[in-house]
Amino acid sequence: TAAMSLAGLRVTVEETIERGGESLPAVKGRLASTGKGTRGRNDQSVQSKGLILNAALVDGDAQLDMSSVGEGVKGSNRQSTKVQGGVINLAAGRAQAQTRLSSVGGAVTGSSSQTTSVPGLVLNVAAGLADAELNMASVDGSVRNGSNQQSARSLVVVNAAAGLAKASTHIASVGGSVQGQNRQDVIVGAVVNAAGLAALSSVNLASVKGAVRGSNQQRAYVGAVANGAGVGAMASVNIASVDGSVSGSNRQTAVVGAVVNGAALGANAEVNIATRKGSASGNSQTSVVGGVVNFATWGSSSTVDINSY
Repeated sequence: TAAMSLAGLRVTVEETIERGGESLPAVKGRLASTGKGTRGRNDQSVQSKGLILNAALVDGDAQLDMSSVGEGVKGSNRQSTKVQGGVINLAAGRAQAQTRLSSVGGAVTGSSSQTTSVPGLVLNVAAGLADAELNMASVDGSVRNGSNQQSARSLVVVNAAAGLAKASTHIASVGGSVQGQNRQDVIVGAVVNAAGLAALSSVNLASVKGAVRGSNQQRAYVGAVANGAGVGAMASVNIASVDGSVSGSNRQTAVVGAVVNGAALGANAEVNIATRKGSASGNSQTSVVGGVVNFATWGSSSTVDINSY
């Protein structure tokens, strides 16, 4: 594995490292690490034949976490990240780029298993006051006395934002903490998500934006996703996902050929397949879709809802 981390001109620096008796600034990142030690069973690995690059230039903020736990392990933890083509996480021009692969932001006091597998390249780029966020098989919070299983597989993943834009891609991920039973599986051929010029683009595949407090099972098998927003537009693709939290029993399965979604010039384009737009409790959704093509432009709005509410 080749790994490189760069701090450029006036970078937002969260930590310093000692090299040759000197204190040097460093961009943020964790590879196969735990924040406050390990008391339970812990198995973490990062494998890549390509370059792992985390770079911030000209007041940028870049954070790369791979197979990491932010606050230590007291339970059983297994994390595996395999990206054969390499990982590039880049922020430039007061932008923010954050990539999390098979990682837990807080502590693991329960049982957690996370796997990210990408034969090709993972690319997350933000430039010009933009925000690019990419999470695969990750939990933003903690795994607290519950059981967490996450698996994300894709040939290639590209997430990019430029010019006051925000691009977010969440694949088999949880935005809050896991306190119940969580299982998320995603197999997707390729994902390309891009936003530019004050636009907002998001892709959510078998993900939960909030916390999981009940029993959650999400599966998404997708041929490919291409999502783009430009010039003040909004574009979103949500497949077998929950917009809020899971407090009861939730089960979602989607098999989709391909999704192409785009919006420009102040328009809104949205695709929802087997998706719960609020919080989920007592929910069961299954969809099989050959493919979806959806576009909106010039201030218009186009929404596709398939077995979603």
